[in-house]
Amino acid sequence: MAGYGYAYNWGFIHPSFAPLTLVPRPPRPGVVKVAVILTYLGVGLSAVYTVISIVSLFVNRNLITSQVSEGLRADPQVSIDLATVTHAAVWLGVVVSIIEWILPAAGAVVCAILTGRGANPARIVLASLMGFYALVNLCGSTFSLVSMGAGSVAGEQLTVPTSILRVVLAALAVTIGVLLLVPSANRYFSAGPGRRFAPST
Repeated sequence: MAGYGYAYNWGFIHPSFAPLTLVPRPPRPGVVKVAVILTYLGVGLSAVYTVISIVSLFVNRNLITSQVSEGLRADPQVSIDLATVTHAAVWLGVVVSIIEWILPAAGAVVCAILTGRGANPARIVLASLMGFYALVNLCGSTFSLVSMGAGSVAGEQLTVPTSILRVVLAALAVTIGVLLLVPSANRYFSAGPGRRFAPST
């Protein structure tokens, strides 16, 4: 019988927990400040792109109607009001364009605000979003230029200025992502193993 003060642990290994060391957070580096500012700039430029796309929809509305009517002439059994259909399609495109801008812009702004305050999860999400935005804009600008060369309807709507703007937005997104992942930014967001940033006073 085991005496008092002794208990057999049956092979159980007690985990050892090292106490966390609180360290002061370093000053916010310039790369993080620049990344946040560029994020706001990117949101503004994407708004400009959205406005240009909406204007392009209205400018090319008559062209779309004429091209669709030429395609329907071969089928005399088709009888629709092209003006009404085109009008509805244009406004649907406007609504979709606005939604496609608001949702990513809101996410980028919220992540940028939290990133500026030192939230590491927000930095990771923002960097991931920038990679996604860069890919979308590069693919979109490439499709725009190819469509314009082919003389399709999409090429009429997406003009050279919008293609250039999307390339600029892609480059901006890549720049923001890189700035958020450089070593100086990592030291600001992560205290390192066994350490935690002390609460700011």
